[in-house]
Amino acid sequence: MNPEQIFRKSPKGREEIEKRTLRLESRRRSLLILVDGQLTAAEIASKAPHLENPMGMFQALLSEGFIEHADGSLPSTAPEPAAVSASRTRSLEELKRAASREIERLLGPGGDAIAMKIEQCETLEQFTSEAHKARDALANFLGARQAEAFWKAIGS
Repeated sequence: MNPEQIFRKSPKGREEIEKRTLRLESRRRSLLILVDGQLTAAEIASKAPHLENPMGMFQALLSEGFIEHADGSLPSTAPEPAAVSASRTRSLEELKRAASREIERLLGPGGDAIAMKIEQCETLEQFTSEAHKARDALANFLGARQAEAFWKAIGS
């Protein structure tokens, strides 16, 4: 992740702060409260030293739609993952396990929401869609090299 990125609360994020409608986990809610559209991710993380893996939490908040890029830009799109071609030799369950393991390795507990979405996929199309989202989030938060490591892990 680029720690110099600036995020703002999305409408969903503002609603969660005001009404607690989705009952966001307390550590991620604490981080969401600090997002103001002016401070970088690194500056916010430094204000919350008690939080474990704040960059992973930023990634989860972004992928779940609670925050967005302050400049309104969208995560970059990536080519189809190697998992799609690998699916001819690996089962959907194997792909989901590989993706979940890699997300946990890269993001720790901050990636739980993304891993859960992947694990809930019932078709290869759903998996491919969620894998794209996970890859984009990883590229935004950890950089292209880590996102490519994710592809390699799920496509081998």
